[in-house]
This record gives sequence, structure tokens and C-alpha cells, in this order.
Amino acid sequence: MNTMDNNGLDKYLNLFERISSIIEQSKQKIVSTINTEMVCCYWEIGKEIIEEEQKGSERAEYGKAIIENLSKNLITTFGKGYSQRNLWSFRQFYLTYQKVNALRAELSWTHS
Repeated sequence: MNTMDNNGLDKYLNLFERISSIIEQSKQKIVSTINTEMVCCYWEIGKEIIEEEQKGSERAEYGKAIIENLSKNLITTFGKGYSQRNLWSFRQFYLTYQKVNALRAELSWTHS
């Protein structure tokens, strides 16, 4: 490694700090984007469940069976984040924010 004088070391440290700042800002944007996409994913899942339930004749039992079956299959395919409890929460989340514009307004804080 080349030896640096104090001026060279200062320039290098300044460069290192600038690049570190770029990396940290990018990491924050990535986390924000992922969080926003996951929220939208959960909303879409809730929407799909509600729309499917509304086609069923016996909604309460039909909805329960849908959630149970979906949970089993989704856990097998995608992991434990799709428990029955989570699917019921996604469903409720959609019911709370049925209008996508209301959801986007709530998520606007994530886009800085």
C-alpha cells in the first residue's frame, strides 16, 4: 500500500466519508422501498381474500376455509409469514383501507 502524507490521508478520509454517506442513504431508501412494497403486498392479499369471500354463498365458513387453506399452502411455499392470523390481519387491513388512495396517503411518509 502506498504511504500517504497528511494531505493525502485527509483527502482519502473525505472520500471515504462521502462514499459511506452514499451507501447509508441507499440502504435507507432500500429499506423504505421494501417496507412500502410489503405493505402494498399485504393490502393486495387482503383485497384478494375479500373479493373471493364475496363470491361465496356462506361467507363466514367459506372465509374461514379460504384462510386455513391459503395459510397452509402459502407457508409451504413462502414461509411462516403467512399464518392464519396474518391473513386475517391482511384481510382487515384491506377493509380498513379499501380505497388505495387512502393507503397511499398513509404511506406518503415513506417517500422522502
